[in-house]
Amino acid sequence: MDIVAGTKEVIIATTLTAMDGSAKLVRECTLPLTAVGVVTTIVTEKCIVDVTEEGFLVKALFPGVTKEEVAEAIDADVTFAEDMGVMME
Repeated sequence: MDIVAGTKEVIIATTLTAMDGSAKLVRECTLPLTAVGVVTTIVTEKCIVDVTEEGFLVKALFPGVTKEEVAEAIDADVTFAEDMGVMME
């Protein structure tokens, strides 16, 4: 039984990119999956991202991180919230 079965919200904490610089946030996962479609929010060292049906919605950026930097690091559709916040240092 999957630990996230039946949960309403799943928040993942990870780095934005892998050690080799490749994207971790991708359009389609190539790894084995156990809980498909349950992640709601991803918190990284550079941004906070909500997972939506349209792709990734960036809700907040760490100070000094640009939208372009985040968009280049994500290998999928990315939008930025109109009321985007700033992560605390």
